[in-house]
Amino acid sequence: MDQWAFEEAVRNSWAVRESQAAKKLLSGKADTGGRGAVTGGAHLDALTELLANVFRDAGFPPDAVRCKSTKRR
Repeated sequence: MDQWAFEEAVRNSWAVRESQAAKKLLSGKADTGGRGAVTGGAHLDALTELLANVFRDAGFPPDAVRCKSTKRR
């Protein structure tokens, strides 16, 4: 796995969490604790895509690696 790609995916995860938490606050729908940062569901998309690519690069057929957020390559 490419170190830079992994670090970028982790940074993206935290950025999306912060963005989702801010959207919750602005909408007036504040959740308890950090729940508002993760209920949007997109915070793990970059890590999901990275992991799917690891499996594909290891030889798994693209049809065997399925996830909603992953773009087919």
